[in-house]
Amino acid sequence: LNNRTPAEISPGGRLNRLVNLGGRFKGTVSWIADPALLQTASDMTGGYQVLRGDTPVLGDKEEAAQAWLDDLKTATASTGIRSMPYADVDAAAVVRAGMSNDVVRAVTQGPGVAAAALQDSAPGGLYWAPFGRLDRNTTNVLASAGVSTIVLSADALPATDEAQPTDGLATAALPTSVGAMRAVLTDPGLTATLSLPRGDSPGQVLVRQRFLAETALIATSIPPDQSSRTVVVAPDTVLWDPSASLVAPLLRATRAAPWLSPQTLERLLEQPVSSASRQRGGYGPKARAAELSPTYMAEVRRTAAQLDSFTSIVDDPTGLSEPFSAALLRAESAAWRSSIATGRELL
Repeated sequence: LNNRTPAEISPGGRLNRLVNLGGRFKGTVSWIADPALLQTASDMTGGYQVLRGDTPVLGDKEEAAQAWLDDLKTATASTGIRSMPYADVDAAAVVRAGMSNDVVRAVTQGPGVAAAALQDSAPGGLYWAPFGRLDRNTTNVLASAGVSTIVLSADALPATDEAQPTDGLATAALPTSVGAMRAVLTDPGLTATLSLPRGDSPGQVLVRQRFLAETALIATSIPPDQSSRTVVVAPDTVLWDPSASLVAPLLRATRAAPWLSPQTLERLLEQPVSSASRQRGGYGPKARAAELSPTYMAEVRRTAAQLDSFTSIVDDPTGLSEPFSAALLRAESAAWRSSIATGRELL
């Protein structure tokens, strides 16, 4: 639709910057990707078009797309990469709109799309809940679709009994209609630290100092009967746009601080799930208001119905319905929560 993705994977762009930064700190960061992004980059390497006004014109970032994919493969070679559901669909909004089958398709198709783009395996079964919260019904749909791990904020699963603190328990068993799911719980305080204003050099130093102070405080509060404590550090959104001058010193400090020892997501998932009793945090009006709106999702449903009618009258819809169906999943992306005009343009 525009030059945003070509610009973001080119030198200086957000996605290019993230890959280059992570590649410098292998083993300190873990990788989670939207298969639709990997597919787009792979497709771009063979030539692509961009809308300019109402006219499609040839793009010129094929080499940048190939270089970005190569850099990503190198950066993730030692730790691997996890794939999200295709297009990072806004599962809560899609389920609420009565389109649960789209969530199932996004979950099941994601790993294959990612593997084809990377020419390597990219295990799925993971969903990163937008801003760390998800309602019960959507959790059940994700579990039935094959999701086994969900990234939530620790605030979304507070302790049932305040007398039994859950500090340092970075995973939890989340009951669903088809069995327990593993929840990976991000630390709210450290997430807030990564979201602090950081426009200038003093602001970036403040973020780093705050991060070190928060983790040092956690380290000093470890009970005598525990040798360590695990915390998961993650931004509040997958659209995080940090600067190199913020992240590189922060990751160096993470490696150097004597009270910190980085580990990967894969290593965390190999550990037993905590049995501590937790309750569901609220998913109230504010969380629902952040979803793709019912009005927008009604437009998606109408477009899906039009697609069904169209393919039903075509003698051989093979090769026709699949790309349109994938485009509809992209129109259901949680990314459009903050850019609804782009979603409507895609529709």
